[in-house]
Amino acid sequence: MTDLDQLLERLRNEPPPARLALIDDAVMTELARRRAIVPINRTGLSLAAAIALFIGVGGSMLSGAPADAAPISPLGVPAALAPSTLLMSR
Repeated sequence: MTDLDQLLERLRNEPPPARLALIDDAVMTELARRRAIVPINRTGLSLAAAIALFIGVGGSMLSGAPADAAPISPLGVPAALAPSTLLMSR
């Protein structure tokens, strides 16, 4: 037998801890406490979702001027003056 088998056999032969007998009362008390909590008002939650949807759709419809793409130069030098374009013109 390996060490793990011996440890599992010892664990099986030991009596259960005394605190385990108290777990039922703690679980039932917690379940009763959670049932007593007032659930979320679904009408208010639905209203908030509808308002958020309205704001999102309205905001996308009322956008400003369209964005115009402009070429950018990563090093700050305009692309027309790059060495590769100047050499190819010869």
